[in-house]
Amino acid sequence: MVLGITLVAGLFVWLWYAIKRHVVSRGRREVGLPAQGAEATRAASKSRMPPTSLVLLSAAPHPLSRELVATAIRHAWGVEALSDDETAESHWVFGQTEQLCTVSFKGTLFTIVSLAEPYKQDRDWYVGDDTPPELLSAWQKHRAWISIDLAFPGPLMELTAALDLIGKLAAELAGEDVLAVVRPATRHVIVFDEEVRRLLRRRPAREVVTGPVHSLVILQNRREPVGDLGTRGLAARVQAAWGVALPLMPAGPGGDFCAVSSERGGAGFLQTQGIRFGVMTPEGAYLREPGDLAAAVEDADLRQRVAAHTAWTAIDLMAAPVGVTRQRVYQLLGHLAAEFADDTALALLAPALRRVLSSDAAAALRGPDPLAAILQSAPQTE
Repeated sequence: MVLGITLVAGLFVWLWYAIKRHVVSRGRREVGLPAQGAEATRAASKSRMPPTSLVLLSAAPHPLSRELVATAIRHAWGVEALSDDETAESHWVFGQTEQLCTVSFKGTLFTIVSLAEPYKQDRDWYVGDDTPPELLSAWQKHRAWISIDLAFPGPLMELTAALDLIGKLAAELAGEDVLAVVRPATRHVIVFDEEVRRLLRRRPAREVVTGPVHSLVILQNRREPVGDLGTRGLAARVQAAWGVALPLMPAGPGGDFCAVSSERGGAGFLQTQGIRFGVMTPEGAYLREPGDLAAAVEDADLRQRVAAHTAWTAIDLMAAPVGVTRQRVYQLLGHLAAEFADDTALALLAPALRRVLSSDAAAALRGPDPLAAILQSAPQTE
């Protein structure tokens, strides 16, 4: 009897610490900390998606402490005190350091990381010749960063709700020398100021740390619904563009696939090497960009073509693993957009790059570096 109880207790303890090690390992590799042990090294070598997180770029390092984190959580989440008892609703999960804190809030685990070094993850998405001066300055001046990550969602926690909690905590942890806020999952970054702090406290984080979709849009003189292509028709265009035959059903989680949904007028979804795209063909004129799109175009002929469009097809980046370059994403976008730029095409739009191009540019999009071809044209959108 005693032996049986001892064995059960031992098994419980082993499982508990195994789960702990898994969460710590996952948290470390998601925020870029050095891997520890052979298992962590193998896991870090695999393709992984950016975590649900926000990153604060700071001009100076901010070592973490229990007092600092507890005070921020009290103001952000209304938690009076974080317990050392792991059965409590809100508690410390592991031993805290100046670099890493892990807390549990209503069954959801969050990691807070503070490193005294420049933020290097997917940097090519944020720094380039087309980066706005105020954001370029933030990247040049920052010397440290704090990341708040969702490490493990609770059973009733939605990812959008977790991101909102992260946003509220970021508002409290941000010191006066914070320069910018990065949302790694969408490759968006904004300059931080007191207005951003106020918005993060009151608004959904996805509405605050946002930016244009990384996409290519074909402005057309008539609508060609992607639903009319069907899954096999879309797969055929993908094969012509990328030279790969995507399966119509994924082989497993994270597997390549191609599918067309009939919901909301039809939409296509593609995934290759972990990079996911959506193909949308909404009704009516292009409405994503504020203001008069045609008025922002300098070339008279191109301005007339933009003004004449009545329909559009968008190929949007929906998700990309850590380490996938912007050049690679725009190579896939460009090659596929060239396949959709048929005789209905009037102009091409790259919203995140602030470029409007003639439909004749489709030929350049078939080349090895569509991103460079797009950036060679002068910025033409406000």
